[in-house]
Amino acid sequence: MANLRAYASSRSSTPVIDGSSSCTNFPLPKLQLPTFSGSYEERLGFRDSFVAIIEKDASIPKIQKLRYLRSYVRDNASRVTENLQATEANYEVAWKLLDERYNNKRIIIHNHMQALIGSPALLNKESAVCLRNLLDTALRHVRALKVLEEPTNK
Repeated sequence: MANLRAYASSRSSTPVIDGSSSCTNFPLPKLQLPTFSGSYEERLGFRDSFVAIIEKDASIPKIQKLRYLRSYVRDNASRVTENLQATEANYEVAWKLLDERYNNKRIIIHNHMQALIGSPALLNKESAVCLRNLLDTALRHVRALKVLEEPTNK
């Protein structure tokens, strides 16, 4: 975890060009990866974040990627990889095991559809806050279905 923080802080600034030949660095907030407990609702966000920040970084050794992966999975998801030894070769095995277990498009779509159908239950009284929560919840699930390439306009 400390290594990830150090890694993220080493990438915590970005050059901004002001039109001249000089660059000024402005610090960016440290990246915080989401954790994954085995919930299908968390799966896509965790996978996309982990791949973008850890998986695609060729400078991180595979054994370190395995340690990062294990530090960000918890509960049911952590049980999938707990029996694997911490070796370079087991990073890909662990990732494949998690992918096989939780990358079930049918279940993910079903869960989003169920959440949409159950959304009116969020409207327990008429108020602007309840209506906003209902709208935000519905839009979140519709966007997730679009990412999964499901038709959402009918």
